[in-house]
Amino acid sequence: MNNSQKKSIFKASLRTYNTKISVVEKELNINLGQKNPNMKLGDFLAQNGYKPLADILKLAK
Repeated sequence: MNNSQKKSIFKASLRTYNTKISVVEKELNINLGQKNPNMKLGDFLAQNGYKPLADILKLAK
């Protein structure tokens, strides 16, 4: 997968920091192991020690 393809996946699938984990899992066909499907992506990233989504997207450019 090239960088252009990666960018389009991020743009299409991961909309905002407040996207529910259940939506991310469904769209990307992955299991993040989160028991609360209503948890927001931003909270999940912070809870697991990751950078904020905005910072991650900047790195993907």
